[in-house]
Amino acid sequence: MDNSTAIIDPKFCSNESIQIKITRRVPGLWLRHLKMTDNNSGNIIFRTKNLAFINFRNRTTLVDDSGTPLVSFKKKIWSKNGEWKVFKGKSFEENDLILTVEKTKKFQLKIELNVYLASNTTREVCDYRIEGNYFKRTVEIFKGDSSDIVAQMVEEKKLVSRIFKRRSYLISIDPNVDSALIAVLFAIRHEFYLSRKKKIVSFGLTGVLSAIMKAPMICFI
Repeated sequence: MDNSTAIIDPKFCSNESIQIKITRRVPGLWLRHLKMTDNNSGNIIFRTKNLAFINFRNRTTLVDDSGTPLVSFKKKIWSKNGEWKVFKGKSFEENDLILTVEKTKKFQLKIELNVYLASNTTREVCDYRIEGNYFKRTVEIFKGDSSDIVAQMVEEKKLVSRIFKRRSYLISIDPNVDSALIAVLFAIRHEFYLSRKKKIVSFGLTGVLSAIMKAPMICFI
């Protein structure tokens, strides 16, 4: 297992713990467009950008404050455990693969994801592990299969945010941990959340339509 902390770029490894605020860039519209800012200064650190208006494979790029692409990630179309792949820069070539993220099992009550670096070819042990709770809106990233937390996310509980439905989250990152890596892992975790949300809505609509079809017809004269 690769023990290095700089996975994407050493310049994103701070010797101090940092906090990043993550929000949707356009609340309620482009759900995949995320903005990540320094919680102290408010300066933009990372942003996610979709690569096409119609984006069936959810191809997305993580850029820095200057708009320079750091990594690109996409969902694998045919995958039992919802696999996502992360590549260098704007590439989607296999020889530029950095890591893979997938669910630990197909059906989950809470989010559990395994992260495998490209160098980890045996996949006997994951390099990172993501665990979260959809209802408590908390997420933690662990190093390998250990109990060592390298980053964690909690929802900001601000009244203004709740009134305008502009949820924001705080990510606390340990010293010497690649914040670009953490940013892309949380962005992919967000994709799993959106996918789960869509399935719940779809299931609910299916149930309503089924109930309507089964209900007796009433004629008004």
